[in-house]
Amino acid sequence: MTQYREIPRQSEMFRLLAQGRVDTSPLKLLAVKCEPVGKVRPKTRKADATIELGWGTKAFRFAVECQAVSTPKEIAAAAETAKRNSNPPRSFPMVVVPYLPESQMRFLQDQQVSGIDLSGNALIMVPDEILVSRTGSPNNFRRAGVIKNVYRKNSSIVPRVFLLNPQYDSITEVMNEIKCRGGSITQATVSKVCNSLDQDLVIQRTKGQLPRTRSLRLIQPDKLLELLAENYAPPQINQRLTAKTTFTPDEFCRRLAKWAAEADLKVALTGSSSAGQYAVMAREPIQSLYCSDLERLLKRLGPDLEEMSRFPNIELLESDEDFVYFDRRDNLAASPVQTYLELMQGDKREQETAEQLRKAILQSFQKKG
Repeated sequence: MTQYREIPRQSEMFRLLAQGRVDTSPLKLLAVKCEPVGKVRPKTRKADATIELGWGTKAFRFAVECQAVSTPKEIAAAAETAKRNSNPPRSFPMVVVPYLPESQMRFLQDQQVSGIDLSGNALIMVPDEILVSRTGSPNNFRRAGVIKNVYRKNSSIVPRVFLLNPQYDSITEVMNEIKCRGGSITQATVSKVCNSLDQDLVIQRTKGQLPRTRSLRLIQPDKLLELLAENYAPPQINQRLTAKTTFTPDEFCRRLAKWAAEADLKVALTGSSSAGQYAVMAREPIQSLYCSDLERLLKRLGPDLEEMSRFPNIELLESDEDFVYFDRRDNLAASPVQTYLELMQGDKREQETAEQLRKAILQSFQKKG
């Protein structure tokens, strides 16, 4: 199992720089000058450090901005500060962070800012002179109290809710919207996830109208959908059953919806079985549904459902993961977002259908925005 180190403070990062323990290869670290860190730093302060790197007989100076947090928001801010403190061709901008993912390395390259991390990755640029790109080293640091992946499993309910309503006046409003859509999540989780979304530049948090409140607004819906798709993981299936019923698909769903409401349990069609509700796609011969308690469902249906492995027309999947039921429609169709994410995991035909949903989701957001 990966052993994560504690994220160093800024003073520790200065010390590692001064001791030459930050990997700048294949360039040679020739000199380091770190600025003293005071309790209050002026807005017009100098760079955190100045380093000089050698390549053959040439030497290049960099104005360095150190940032202990490696989120897109903090890296973007550090890059802007480094650019202000540099003076090409006398000195070039650079950021140093604990971890520099490839996505942020591409961002820095677009900004013409070099970047080095403490995990072994580096991007060192001098226009028309050198370009060094060293990637592939894993993140050796993990922030305490941060959810590992906010775009996966039940944590993903929070980012999904911003595709239903792009703006909220408080965390409480976000929680209320989630509850109205059938989700169950703690305030602490909502707060942590929203903080991560803000750091990823997916939403923007600003001071709200009431004291100690912050308004939250979705600013990159296309990026949010992309992150949800990239990080999607199917639900854990506890039990699976194939069966046959004489009811039509619509009638079967009406009966299940009534049972779920009476029994206070959860039922929803899978994304593949919901696709026809939102896009042009032929209905599958087997109707597939999630349910939170398969045993109780079978007792309720009784003779209306015959378990069989040959020629079934119903598939029941027991799962207690909330995200598959979140924002389920009255006819048991999965939410458009859940449907999109499941179709994106499928074959070429399903992915083409998913593209129809993606366009519809973003167009719906634009109308609300």
